[in-house]
Amino acid sequence: MGWFGKKIKCEACGAKFKTEAELADHAKRHRTAAKENDTGSGLVPCETCMEELESQAELQEHIKQFH
Repeated sequence: MGWFGKKIKCEACGAKFKTEAELADHAKRHRTAAKENDTGSGLVPCETCMEELESQAELQEHIKQFH
């Protein structure tokens, strides 16, 4: 029997999760990437394909185009 409940959507990137715990774990990655990007020491990774982008705006565009 499959899971038929409503999925929980990440407001930052649109990724969908079955539980609040999965979403919370995912959200930590957004916060870590944003913190690294603010200090200039990191790129923003796409959680789906792991491509690294220069900014959160570029990540949003990437998600719209490819996922």
